[in-house]
Parts: sequence; structure tokens; C-alpha cells
Amino acid sequence: MKPSLFLLVATAILAAPASRAFAQVADSIGYIATAPISGLPKGPFSSWSDAERGAALKRIGGFCQFLCVDSFGNTAFPNIAAAARARAEAKLCLQACVVGHLPADYPNRDTMKQDLRAAYETARRQGSPVAWPLPKE
Repeated sequence: MKPSLFLLVATAILAAPASRAFAQVADSIGYIATAPISGLPKGPFSSWSDAERGAALKRIGGFCQFLCVDSFGNTAFPNIAAAARARAEAKLCLQACVVGHLPADYPNRDTMKQDLRAAYETARRQGSPVAWPLPKE
């Protein structure tokens, strides 16, 4: 086998687990962004008490951090581009999860959605196959 062909095959073998992980992340972001979280108050944000607001924001933050960031753990990536794509997908997942679980009347939610759009476009530029993670409102 020629050295260049061997290098190509070796790279493909090493990248296969990462590409499967990427596909799983890309497929799951939309689900994570809308998955039910138990214990969140019902109704619009304006009707939540201060205690409910604090508890809900902690619950949403913990849920999203666990599924979007902590799930990567000490994952090793085959190259810098793969790590950059994973970072972009994790950021997209985290933002989509938070925005997806906040009520429509949450202050600055529209600005947060604009930031989410920028994170989505960054992930797509990095090669992510992820679809827009939030349902149409």
C-alpha cells in the first residue's frame, strides 16, 4: 500500500468514531432543545414567582449543561477541525436548549434567538449537518 493511501485509510478509520459522534449530536440537538424538563413552572414567565424563576433557571441550566457540554467529557478528536466542529455543536446545543425551554415572554429571548441563529450558522460553516433546532413559533 502506498504511504499516501495508507495515511488516508488510517485517517478515515480514526475519524469514524468522531463522525458517528457528530451525527448523533447533530441529530439530538433538536430533541434536547424541546425535551420536557420536569419541575418547570407552567404559564408565561411573567406569572412565575421569584422563587420559581430561580429554580427554573437552575433546572434549565443544569439540564442543558449536562446534555450539551458534560456529555463530551474528555472526548479526543482526530484533528483541530473536528474539535472546532464539536465546540460549535456544543455551543449550538446549549443555546438551543436554553432558548427552547424558556417561555416566549422571557426578557431578551428574541436577542437570545439571534445569538442562536449565529451559533447555528457557525456550526453549519464548520460542516455540521444539524438542522435548525427549534420548532417554528
